[in-house]
Amino acid sequence: MALVLNDRVKETTSTTGQGTISLGGAATGFETFVTGIGNTNTTYYIIAHESDGTWEIGIGTVADASPDTLARTTVIDTSAGNTTKIDFAAGNKTVFCTLPASKAVVLDADGDVTLGANLDVGGNLTVTGLSTLNGGTLTLGDADTDNIVFGGEIDSDIIPDDDGTFDLGSASKEWQDLFIDGTANIDSLVADTADINGGTIDGVTIGGSSAGAITGTTITGTSFVIGSANINETELETIDGVTAGTVAASKAVVVDANKDIASFRNVTLTGELDGGSLDISGDADIDGTTNLDVVDIDGAVDMATTLDVAGIVTANAGVVIDNITIDGTEIDLSSGDLTLDVAGDIVLDAAGNDIKFNAGGTAIAEFTNSSTDFIIKSVTSDKDLIFKGNDGGSAITALTLDMSAAGLATFNAGVTTGGNIIIPNDGNIGSASDTDAVAISAAGNVTFSQDVIITGSLDVNGTSTTIDTTNLTVADPLIKFGQNYTGSAYDQGFVITRGDGTETNYQNKAFIWDESADEFATIAADNEAGTTAGNVTISDYAPLHVGAVTADDFSTFSAGATFGDANITNVGNIALDSITADGSTITITGNTTFADGAFDFDIASHDTSNGLKLGGVLVTATAAELNYVDGVTSNIQTQLDGKASKGFAIALAIAL
Repeated sequence: MALVLNDRVKETTSTTGQGTISLGGAATGFETFVTGIGNTNTTYYIIAHESDGTWEIGIGTVADASPDTLARTTVIDTSAGNTTKIDFAAGNKTVFCTLPASKAVVLDADGDVTLGANLDVGGNLTVTGLSTLNGGTLTLGDADTDNIVFGGEIDSDIIPDDDGTFDLGSASKEWQDLFIDGTANIDSLVADTADINGGTIDGVTIGGSSAGAITGTTITGTSFVIGSANINETELETIDGVTAGTVAASKAVVVDANKDIASFRNVTLTGELDGGSLDISGDADIDGTTNLDVVDIDGAVDMATTLDVAGIVTANAGVVIDNITIDGTEIDLSSGDLTLDVAGDIVLDAAGNDIKFNAGGTAIAEFTNSSTDFIIKSVTSDKDLIFKGNDGGSAITALTLDMSAAGLATFNAGVTTGGNIIIPNDGNIGSASDTDAVAISAAGNVTFSQDVIITGSLDVNGTSTTIDTTNLTVADPLIKFGQNYTGSAYDQGFVITRGDGTETNYQNKAFIWDESADEFATIAADNEAGTTAGNVTISDYAPLHVGAVTADDFSTFSAGATFGDANITNVGNIALDSITADGSTITITGNTTFADGAFDFDIASHDTSNGLKLGGVLVTATAAELNYVDGVTSNIQTQLDGKASKGFAIALAIAL
């Protein structure tokens, strides 16, 4: 199973709910998921409902079945703004393959690529700019088949992380020539060939194929070979303890200061001196040249002074030396390379703190110790430090330090660090086209000279956030206030700072939730800057202009409330001290009841021109005239007729 992306992969589905999607076939001009992605493979998908606007982005697993299916393995984002699978309603949905923006690696307008995790490079990594690797552990290669090529010069000391632990080369892979201009401090030296062309060997232990050593000024061992001569201990005993001028048994003959020995004085030989033995009890002092075909020394050779060899000392079987002290300044090879092949480590201990590299007598580079700091230094002016390697047989330049540009580091590819990246105070971070896109002050304040695009979440934990822009666009449909506040409830909302904010001008305005009044309010809040949490001091209430007002519960309007041409829909009750209508008609679509109580329904201007109308006809009767019918409980015409008959009888009686 693999993650696969492909173009033109789109199908339809009518699947509902949160389960596996049954695929309904490819759209016109597109492939199916089984064809384009492959059975059991995973891919990025989008499921979009064609009518209700719901959608889901995630990683799904394709299955070749009847019908083909897409299992919703991982949800990345949804129309609900979370990672919970959408419970799709009935209707047609479109399913297609895509690369989510959150999973894409994007080169921004400045040419920068920002990664929040590790970068794994399967091919070559080329860095053309200055690269600095700080902190943590730098590992170059992970197997002995990897190659690291240094094309430049090292301008500092090379010091291992631990004493006596790491090797330089191995028994199967040896370094070739070693050029050291200073002192080489080696605990143990095993060399196939040692060609010492001068100087002094002091405090050296030399061991051969059998036990034996030359330590200090004493040679110990069973034999000593010079050329074809093998001198053993027994043979050396013949000169051990010899007294000049005295003949002793089994000892060499050494003449005394007077060139005498025993009972004879001068001996001059023109031919051979033959004898069974030659015993010299004293010292043997030979002023001229002594030619010995074979020197067999059975005992120790004690040299009180320096052994000075003007010619070449050749040891075909090798020289084993515990320590080599060279009083001179150079080890010169007339030709060829110098190979150091050791079973352990090669330790370069320079008391002068420098290991220098020359080419034909010209200083090129140095390894320098400065207060225990290891410095790799290019000595030649403006010459770069270049780190090269081998990637799959191809030579690459991994890192270049440009000395003509104050050490500008150029990496062949990206840089991965396990620690922090620290720039100097008041330094900048940028690209080749905009070197100061990000400026960081000495106090750590960061200034972006270009647009800032954040693909993830942004958390601001400071005490104050100031946005100074011409236009502010918020894509989120909802804004939450007091998200992380856990104390008692308090006033929340928007504060608009305007004017001088004085008490008399009521300049600062706000739209808040008034916690104490349990209501929304548009207010004047002169002294509120929006920097503290608590109750807002309401200086006055500010006007609110809306297109329409719909009230689900009882609403109270203060005196002087004015309603314009827009409609007011009353779902509950509205209590008004007064109503001023600038229109000509108040229309009531339902039954209206005027409740009895302590208040009057007064038509203030009722005369023959204006007043109460019934069916559009003006009622001309006055209030006094209407009161004539007060108390009438039966048919009003009958009562009027009765009152008229009674009035006629009274009038007749008066007349008579």
